[in-house]
Amino acid sequence: NEPTVTMRHPIFGVDIETYVSQVLSSRAVAGARLKPLFAVVTGVGRGKTRMLVEIQRRLNEKPNVFCIAITFNSFWTDILRDTTHNAVRFHYAVNVVARIISINYHMPFHKAAALLNRALQNLDIAIADDPPELIHECVKYIVEQYRAKGEMIDQFVLLVDESLAIQEKLDPKNQLDIHGTLRECLLTRQIGRAHV
Repeated sequence: NEPTVTMRHPIFGVDIETYVSQVLSSRAVAGARLKPLFAVVTGVGRGKTRMLVEIQRRLNEKPNVFCIAITFNSFWTDILRDTTHNAVRFHYAVNVVARIISINYHMPFHKAAALLNRALQNLDIAIADDPPELIHECVKYIVEQYRAKGEMIDQFVLLVDESLAIQEKLDPKNQLDIHGTLRECLLTRQIGRAHV
Protein backbone atom coordinates (compact mmCIF):
# COMPACT_ATOMS: atom_id res chain seq x y z
CA ASN A 1 0.00 0.00 0.00
CA GLU A 2 2.90 2.35 -0.70
CA PRO A 3 1.61 5.10 -3.03
CA THR A 4 5.01 5.73 -4.59
CA VAL A 5 4.65 2.21 -6.01
CA THR A 6 0.92 1.61 -6.40
CA MET A 7 -0.03 5.04 -7.74
CA ARG A 8 2.77 4.97 -10.32
CA HIS A 9 1.16 1.93 -11.91
CA PRO A 10 0.38 2.75 -15.56
CA ILE A 11 -3.37 2.62 -14.93
CA PHE A 12 -3.03 5.59 -12.54
CA GLY A 13 0.17 7.22 -13.82
CA VAL A 14 0.67 9.29 -10.67
CA ASP A 15 4.11 10.30 -9.43
CA ILE A 16 3.51 11.98 -6.06
CA GLU A 17 7.07 13.31 -5.77
CA THR A 18 6.80 15.06 -9.14
CA TYR A 19 3.59 16.80 -8.09
CA VAL A 20 5.06 17.77 -4.72
CA SER A 21 8.12 19.22 -6.49
CA GLN A 22 5.89 21.20 -8.86
CA VAL A 23 3.91 22.67 -5.95
CA LEU A 24 7.09 23.56 -4.04
CA SER A 25 8.70 25.14 -7.10
CA SER A 26 5.68 27.40 -7.56
CA ARG A 27 6.82 29.28 -4.45
CA ALA A 28 9.56 30.94 -6.52
CA VAL A 29 7.21 32.17 -9.25
CA ALA A 30 7.23 35.95 -9.35
CA GLY A 31 3.97 37.79 -9.64
CA ALA A 32 0.72 36.55 -8.19
CA ARG A 33 -1.04 36.24 -11.55
CA LEU A 34 1.64 33.84 -12.75
CA LYS A 35 1.11 31.40 -9.88
CA PRO A 36 0.07 28.00 -11.19
CA LEU A 37 -3.19 26.31 -10.30
CA PHE A 38 -2.88 22.54 -10.27
CA ALA A 39 -5.94 20.40 -10.99
CA VAL A 40 -6.62 16.68 -10.96
CA VAL A 41 -9.36 15.59 -13.32
CA THR A 42 -10.17 11.94 -13.87
CA GLY A 43 -12.98 9.42 -13.49
CA VAL A 44 -14.51 7.92 -10.37
CA GLY A 45 -12.24 5.57 -8.44
CA ARG A 46 -9.04 6.60 -10.20
CA GLY A 47 -7.30 7.78 -7.01
CA LYS A 48 -7.89 11.57 -6.95
CA THR A 49 -8.61 11.74 -3.24
CA ARG A 50 -5.79 9.33 -2.39
CA MET A 51 -3.41 11.40 -4.48
CA LEU A 52 -4.39 14.60 -2.64
CA VAL A 53 -3.99 12.87 0.74
CA GLU A 54 -0.49 11.73 -0.23
CA ILE A 55 0.47 15.13 -1.63
CA GLN A 56 -0.70 16.75 1.60
CA ARG A 57 1.26 14.28 3.72
CA ARG A 58 4.45 14.82 1.70
CA LEU A 59 4.08 18.61 1.65
CA ASN A 60 3.61 18.74 5.41
CA GLU A 61 6.88 16.82 5.80
CA LYS A 62 8.71 19.63 4.01
CA PRO A 63 10.20 22.54 5.97
CA ASN A 64 8.34 25.86 5.95
CA VAL A 65 5.27 24.44 4.17
CA PHE A 66 1.77 24.27 5.60
CA CYS A 67 -0.79 22.29 3.63
CA ILE A 68 -4.49 21.83 4.39
CA ALA A 69 -6.86 19.62 2.39
CA ILE A 70 -10.59 20.27 2.37
CA THR A 71 -13.43 18.42 0.68
CA PHE A 72 -16.97 19.09 -0.41
CA ASN A 73 -18.02 15.45 -0.64
CA SER A 74 -19.47 15.00 2.86
CA PHE A 75 -20.81 16.79 5.93
CA TRP A 76 -22.57 19.30 3.69
CA THR A 77 -24.48 22.01 5.52
CA ASP A 78 -26.60 24.22 3.29
CA ILE A 79 -25.64 27.80 4.15
CA LEU A 80 -27.13 29.34 1.02
CA ARG A 81 -29.78 31.97 1.81
CA ASP A 82 -29.88 33.99 -1.37
CA THR A 83 -29.26 33.55 -5.09
CA THR A 84 -27.66 36.86 -6.04
CA HIS A 85 -24.16 36.83 -7.49
CA ASN A 86 -22.49 38.29 -4.40
CA ALA A 87 -24.40 36.01 -2.07
CA VAL A 88 -23.31 32.88 -3.92
CA ARG A 89 -19.66 33.95 -3.79
CA PHE A 90 -20.01 34.84 -0.13
CA HIS A 91 -21.61 31.48 0.74
CA TYR A 92 -18.86 29.74 -1.20
CA ALA A 93 -16.25 31.60 0.86
CA VAL A 94 -18.09 30.73 4.09
CA ASN A 95 -18.05 27.05 3.12
CA VAL A 96 -14.34 27.13 2.30
CA VAL A 97 -13.49 28.91 5.56
CA ALA A 98 -15.68 26.58 7.67
CA ARG A 99 -13.89 23.59 6.18
CA ILE A 100 -10.45 25.12 6.76
CA ILE A 101 -11.40 25.84 10.38
CA SER A 102 -12.79 22.32 10.80
CA ILE A 103 -9.63 20.67 9.49
CA ASN A 104 -7.09 22.96 11.15
CA TYR A 105 -8.70 22.97 14.59
CA HIS A 106 -9.87 19.33 14.46
CA MET A 107 -13.54 20.03 15.01
CA PRO A 108 -16.64 18.67 13.29
CA PHE A 109 -17.73 20.70 10.29
CA HIS A 110 -21.11 21.64 11.81
CA LYS A 111 -19.34 23.13 14.85
CA ALA A 112 -16.90 25.06 12.67
CA ALA A 113 -19.82 26.38 10.61
CA ALA A 114 -21.71 27.46 13.75
CA LEU A 115 -18.59 29.18 15.12
CA LEU A 116 -18.06 30.97 11.83
CA ASN A 117 -21.70 32.05 11.60
CA ARG A 118 -21.44 33.65 15.07
CA ALA A 119 -18.21 35.41 14.07
CA LEU A 120 -19.77 36.68 10.85
CA GLN A 121 -22.43 38.56 12.80
CA ASN A 122 -19.68 40.79 14.22
CA LEU A 123 -17.57 40.87 11.07
CA ASP A 124 -16.30 44.05 9.48
CA ILE A 125 -18.76 44.78 6.67
CA ALA A 126 -15.90 45.37 4.20
CA ILE A 127 -14.74 41.77 4.60
CA ALA A 128 -18.30 40.46 4.28
CA ASP A 129 -18.60 42.30 0.95
CA ASP A 130 -15.32 40.81 -0.30
CA PRO A 131 -15.57 36.98 -0.26
CA PRO A 132 -11.91 36.38 -1.23
CA GLU A 133 -10.91 38.61 1.69
CA LEU A 134 -12.84 36.37 4.08
CA ILE A 135 -10.79 33.35 2.95
CA HIS A 136 -7.61 35.44 2.96
CA GLU A 137 -8.14 36.62 6.54
CA CYS A 138 -8.82 33.08 7.75
CA VAL A 139 -5.66 31.68 6.15
CA LYS A 140 -3.61 34.65 7.34
CA TYR A 141 -4.84 34.18 10.91
CA ILE A 142 -3.97 30.47 10.92
CA VAL A 143 -0.52 31.03 9.38
CA GLU A 144 0.21 33.79 11.91
CA GLN A 145 -0.81 31.45 14.77
CA TYR A 146 1.71 28.85 13.62
CA ARG A 147 4.40 31.49 13.20
CA ALA A 148 3.72 32.76 16.75
CA LYS A 149 4.53 29.21 17.94
CA GLY A 150 7.88 29.43 16.16
CA GLU A 151 7.06 27.59 12.93
CA MET A 152 8.59 29.32 9.92
CA ILE A 153 5.86 28.92 7.31
CA ASP A 154 6.60 30.58 3.99
CA GLN A 155 4.31 28.55 1.72
CA PHE A 156 0.62 27.77 2.26
CA VAL A 157 -1.02 25.12 0.09
CA LEU A 158 -4.75 24.41 -0.03
CA LEU A 159 -5.92 21.19 -1.63
CA VAL A 160 -9.61 21.09 -2.55
CA ASP A 161 -11.34 17.77 -3.21
CA GLU A 162 -14.72 17.32 -4.92
CA SER A 163 -14.96 20.98 -5.93
CA LEU A 164 -17.74 20.23 -8.40
CA ALA A 165 -20.06 19.30 -5.50
CA ILE A 166 -20.18 22.84 -4.12
CA GLN A 167 -20.63 24.29 -7.61
CA GLU A 168 -23.70 22.08 -8.04
CA LYS A 169 -25.10 23.06 -4.62
CA LEU A 170 -24.55 26.82 -4.83
CA ASP A 171 -24.93 27.35 -8.57
CA PRO A 172 -26.89 24.42 -10.05
CA LYS A 173 -27.26 26.17 -13.42
CA ASN A 174 -23.48 26.64 -13.58
CA GLN A 175 -23.76 30.35 -14.38
CA LEU A 176 -20.98 31.62 -12.11
CA ASP A 177 -17.31 30.85 -11.66
CA ILE A 178 -17.61 30.44 -7.90
CA HIS A 179 -14.15 28.88 -7.65
CA GLY A 180 -12.82 32.19 -8.93
CA THR A 181 -13.37 33.40 -5.35
CA LEU A 182 -10.76 30.94 -4.09
CA ARG A 183 -8.37 31.52 -6.97
CA GLU A 184 -8.57 35.28 -6.45
CA CYS A 185 -7.74 34.87 -2.79
CA LEU A 186 -4.93 32.35 -2.97
CA LEU A 187 -3.33 33.19 -6.29
CA THR A 188 -3.43 36.99 -6.20
CA ARG A 189 -3.08 37.96 -2.53
CA GLN A 190 0.04 37.41 -0.47
CA ILE A 191 -0.52 36.21 3.07
CA GLY A 192 2.05 38.10 5.11
CA ARG A 193 5.40 36.64 4.12
CA ALA A 194 3.84 33.35 3.01
CA HIS A 195 3.48 32.37 -0.60
CA VAL A 196 0.32 30.52 -1.55
